[in-house]
Amino acid sequence: PALVTRPDPPDWMITRTIRDRADAVECFRHLMRGYRFNDEDGFEEWLDPLVGRDLACWCPLVDADGNRVPCHADTLLEIANGGAR
Repeated sequence: PALVTRPDPPDWMITRTIRDRADAVECFRHLMRGYRFNDEDGFEEWLDPLVGRDLACWCPLVDADGNRVPCHADTLLEIANGGAR
């Protein structure tokens, strides 16, 4: 299938100060919800290639104390596989 691209982030997302990784992931989750709200069919088509897949990311999986840390890839996989809808 053809690659479906998404529009640029809204101005509030570009100008917002991100406090930490958890905040960045929450902003990403909010952005994905906005894309789904504005174009549900296009959003689902964009996500279809991710269903049932694993994603690789450069984010560390754990912090210095060994605690799991959030990642935008987690958000994409959760949405693509039926969560957070």
